[in-house]
Amino acid sequence: MIVTLPLRMLRATPELAPREKLSSLHTSTLIAHLQAGETLPPVQAVGTPEGTYYLYNGYHRLAAVEALGGREIVVEAIAGTYADALLYGARANLGKGDLPRSNEDKRRAVTRVLLLDRCRPWTTDQIASYTGTSQGLVMAQKKRLKDELEAHRGSGMRAALSGLAAEIHDLADRLEYYAPLKLKAGSGEVRGAFHRLRALVEMEDEISHPTG
Repeated sequence: MIVTLPLRMLRATPELAPREKLSSLHTSTLIAHLQAGETLPPVQAVGTPEGTYYLYNGYHRLAAVEALGGREIVVEAIAGTYADALLYGARANLGKGDLPRSNEDKRRAVTRVLLLDRCRPWTTDQIASYTGTSQGLVMAQKKRLKDELEAHRGSGMRAALSGLAAEIHDLADRLEYYAPLKLKAGSGEVRGAFHRLRALVEMEDEISHPTG
């Protein structure tokens, strides 16, 4: 459904953003469109029963509205969960006319799918198709995750927790980049960090105890 929401109702975080970085040039272009009286397409978010809206697509549009002092934005909202928003964000920006994704954006999308529990049964081809990437990129990201795991093996939980702490520290640094959007770290980002840690532990178990 299409709704107009106060910006304060949107949870827009680096953890959910489909892109690694915002383009200042693209944001400036959108600002110019708004100043000319044009209407931008709705941003996309997942709405939870608790009334939280997790933004998974439209961070440049949100930045443009914020820059002009706007207090509300038109949202295409669908019912779901935080995990749904992570998954939908991995497929964002695939439409004709969308700002092309960088290679880092593509790797970000693939990694996000690889670390979601519901996507663990997906084949390499399914992941590539869903994220609009190549099988080669998916296999490369799988290898990178396994290599990271191997680097932690032998160091036990201390190394895993150290890696988690580094990730949360990195999240704090990235929040500074998104400062124009007035973003704040919250339970969603922390859940995401712990989710990835659990996924690595499960992957380690698979490596240590192969099924065939």
